[in-house]
Amino acid sequence: MILARPFSRTFTASFEAVCLLAAFFFSYVGPGAAQETPPWVAEIPQGVLGNHDVDLATLTAGQNRPSYMDIDALSEWSESLFLRRFQEIEAEEKPFPASEFYPSGACWLDDTHFFIRWNLSLVAATESDKQYKSLKGAFIKALAQIQSDVALREAENLESFSESLREKPVPRMLANIGAPDQVWRLAIARGGAHWSLIEAEYWPFLQALIEWNLCKSDLRNTAILASIVRELGWPSRIEFGESAERFAFFVVQHADLRPDFQIEMFPIIEALADAGQFSAKRYAMLHDRVSVNSGQPQRYGTQVHCKDDRYQPRLLEDEEHIDNLRESVGFMPIKEYLELFGDCGE
Repeated sequence: MILARPFSRTFTASFEAVCLLAAFFFSYVGPGAAQETPPWVAEIPQGVLGNHDVDLATLTAGQNRPSYMDIDALSEWSESLFLRRFQEIEAEEKPFPASEFYPSGACWLDDTHFFIRWNLSLVAATESDKQYKSLKGAFIKALAQIQSDVALREAENLESFSESLREKPVPRMLANIGAPDQVWRLAIARGGAHWSLIEAEYWPFLQALIEWNLCKSDLRNTAILASIVRELGWPSRIEFGESAERFAFFVVQHADLRPDFQIEMFPIIEALADAGQFSAKRYAMLHDRVSVNSGQPQRYGTQVHCKDDRYQPRLLEDEEHIDNLRESVGFMPIKEYLELFGDCGE
């Protein structure tokens, strides 16, 4: 298996960097482990920090920063857990999605395990109880702000349906899943108001929380759309309007944690596109996404990655004729498309 992000470089970094990465990758050592569990860990609630049913108390269990913690021991523990987690994921054959949004491995941690690791990392990065509690308060405000944005977007999504459709179950469900899909992705971009609540030094912690919520959002949304399709068929634009197609497409396109679902939906969407009942551009984007997630070259060049400090298309099926292929579905030339992304890297 090819890992989405190589981890060999991680261990050349300082211990502080390892601690930050812990929030993404580690699972908690259970009762059979040799290490003694810090007592404050048991106080972390079992709540869910997700799109709905949000329990922000998960971040504020009221425990003090444990000053007795052996930081050197935590570093050694973290490194062993990091390696073990990748071994477990490889053994489980979990997908490492092509999407740059996901922290590889973190999506497969349950709520309690993720927050234990997140808290351990924050403990190692702070110097006093006061700083620890102050930072947690700031994270609560930042996440509450994002949750407020999700609620606003959901209302806007519902308004995008015609008045006669707004009270029907399918449009309401699609408006619901379309909101977190977009808001959590936009929240990653540094510049939103929630970032200003956190000192830049601690941005990786907020990044971890946002990315983890994005993972959970995508898994939840995929399950809801799968149930809709299973019971009622694909929510087509003919029956439910363009908004239905758009929100459902977002979920399929971003279901990188469920490539089997993307593959299952692809022939349905392809048939609709061939009949002129689905956006050609969206069809092309999903065609490329399924190809890349299956380890195959893409046809239309919509999937990019950072290489040599600039964004470049992932492997192309026909590089020589890429602009002709893109034009056939209404896309701009590949050079213009890549210019929209700018530079990347360090």
